[in-house]
Amino acid sequence: MKRVLWLVALAACATLGDETAFPGELSTTGVGPFRSADEAETGQPAGRVLDAGDDAVGRVMVAGEFLFAAVATPLDDPPARDMALEPSALDPAQLGPLRIERAARTAPTFGFAGREVVLEADRAWEGEDLRDPWVMVLPDGRARLYYVGGPGDAPALGVAEAAGPGGAFTKLGDAPILMDVRSPTVVRAPAGAAEPGFRCYFERDGTIVEARSSDGLSFEESPAPLALPPDGAEPAEEAVGQPGALLATTPAGREVLRLYFQSRRADGLRVLALAASLDGEVFERPELPVLELPRADVVAHPAPVLDDAGPAAGITRLHHTVRRREGDLELREARLATTPERLLPAE
Repeated sequence: MKRVLWLVALAACATLGDETAFPGELSTTGVGPFRSADEAETGQPAGRVLDAGDDAVGRVMVAGEFLFAAVATPLDDPPARDMALEPSALDPAQLGPLRIERAARTAPTFGFAGREVVLEADRAWEGEDLRDPWVMVLPDGRARLYYVGGPGDAPALGVAEAAGPGGAFTKLGDAPILMDVRSPTVVRAPAGAAEPGFRCYFERDGTIVEARSSDGLSFEESPAPLALPPDGAEPAEEAVGQPGALLATTPAGREVLRLYFQSRRADGLRVLALAASLDGEVFERPELPVLELPRADVVAHPAPVLDDAGPAAGITRLHHTVRRREGDLELREARLATTPERLLPAE
C-alpha cells in the first residue's frame, strides 16, 4: 500500500510541484497526505490553533504572524439547527453577528491567542454578518483583507486595507466589489499565466468560480466554473467549494498555483482536496485527498500557508475547521494539519 501511495504522490508532484525534495516516502510537503498537528506544535489540545472559548469559529486563515477568523457568539436560547444547511456551515439563526477577529502567534508554537475584533458590519450592504476572511500581503507590505458580507442568499465581496497584517483595517468603498461570492481566496497569478494580475477563486452552487483583476480591487468574473478534474473516488464527488490558494515553487524553479478545497462526497463525507496549475488555466489533481478526518468532524475551510523562514521553513501548514458540539449547538473550531515533517524540533 505504501508503494501505491508513493507512486501516486510522485505522479502528482511531477506537475503539482513540491517546495522541497522528498526526504521520506510519504513526505510530499504541500501535496499531502497531511497529518493533524499535536499539542506541542500548536500549544493547544488536539492541534487546535485558536482558543475561541464558547464562541463559534467560521473560516480561519493566517497572514504573517496573525490568524484571522470569522467569529460569532451563540445565542443564549438558540433554535434547533436548520438541517437543510451544508453540514460544514454555521447556522446564523443560532448565533449573534459574525465579526472578523485577529489573534497573534504564540511563538515558538504555531497556535494563536489574544483575540481582537478588526472588522464588523457597518455598511448597508453587509447586513449583520462579516465572514470568510482572506488576507493578502502586497509587495509593499500592505495587508488587503477580503471578506464576505450580506445575507446568506446574497453574499458579496468586500475589501479593507491596513499598513500590515497587524495594523488597523479600513474598508475601501461603500459597495461590494463582486456579487454572489462565498469563501473567497485571492492570490497573485502564477508566473506562467498568460494574463498577469490577481485571481479570486470562490464557491458558488457547489462549484469553484474564478474572477480576474489587474489591481486586486476590480474583478471580472470568468463565464464558467473552474474545470477541476474529477478524483475518481467512490462514492462520487457531488460538489466542491471553500477554496484556499497558495503559490509555491517546485525544485525546478517553476511557480505553481495550489488550490486546496473541500470535496463533498455522495455519502456525506467531507475531505480536503488539492488541484494545481502552472498557468492558472489547466489544473491537475492527485487521486488521494490531502486531508481526511473522521466523518463526524465534517472537515472544512482549508487555508494553507507556506513558511519561508524559521523552524518550519518549506513546510505547508493547512488550517481548517472541524465540528464542535455544545449541547444542541453545532459550532466549529480551528485546527491545524501539516505534512509529515514536524513544525518544531523534537525536544
